[in-house]
Amino acid sequence: MEFIIAFETTNCAIFAEDILLAAGLRPKVMPLPPEIRAGCGIALRLSSNEIDSAKDILTKNGISFEITSKL
Repeated sequence: MEFIIAFETTNCAIFAEDILLAAGLRPKVMPLPPEIRAGCGIALRLSSNEIDSAKDILTKNGISFEITSKL
């Protein structure tokens, strides 16, 4: 399973990608799917084995985000 993380602003999405990459995770940038109505239009996709680490890192860095699951 993969997870999609949406952000309020493009700057948050870019910053999130940078800090997740620096932490050794592998986020993939993608357009926000149309069924997700919150966010800036840019999302990150992460695998299920990385999502818990990503949540911790984003929270510690004060980044506001919303996570949805994708089969």
